[in-house]
Amino acid sequence: MAFINDTANDPLQPFRGSLIVALSGDRAPFATSGMKLNGPQGHMVVRVDLDTKKVEDFIFNTKRLPASKIGNPAGPMERPIDIKLGPDGALYILDYGQMDMKNGRERIKDKTGRLYRLGTPAPLTSTTRPSQRAVETLDFPGD
Repeated sequence: MAFINDTANDPLQPFRGSLIVALSGDRAPFATSGMKLNGPQGHMVVRVDLDTKKVEDFIFNTKRLPASKIGNPAGPMERPIDIKLGPDGALYILDYGQMDMKNGRERIKDKTGRLYRLGTPAPLTSTTRPSQRAVETLDFPGD
């Protein structure tokens, strides 16, 4: 979750004083003791207005489902798990990617996670290619 403060980029300023929270989605059927749900839960980002105590949808897919369930697995948000306000004033959303529950265990599909940046365009800078060791560190173990 992230608190939108005075350092946030201009597009985020109308939400100053709000808490932005990732709802990563359910873990059905494992986390529901086998109870049926009315479809997938979560899979979106909400805004909590700390003054009014109201919660409203902030970022979500049009059908309020994860991307893989609306026929676009390479498309929009799947399972947001963390949000931070960066030093550049942009809001960063970490998306875990496609996950299924099988026999009580999470199964993550390779290369489906993403990092989204919301804010004014960042200035272009030169970058260096990450070392192989850094890339291996980012790989999910056991997949």
